[in-house]
Amino acid sequence: MPSESIASYQLRADDLKEWLENRFPGSRIEITVTEGFYVVELPQALSTADYKALAKFKRMRWRG
Repeated sequence: MPSESIASYQLRADDLKEWLENRFPGSRIEITVTEGFYVVELPQALSTADYKALAKFKRMRWRG
């Protein structure tokens, strides 16, 4: 399983977990926090489109 590092800036772990669970239904998502990043093992690597969608999700959540 690929490991991904995602910046934790303006993103709560539970929000990231929700987004990843929607992106990879049925997958067990565990998040490790390390020096300003969330590290997760995923069924497949995140694509450029995934990172763009995650950035949009982050902005929407941060603004409330």
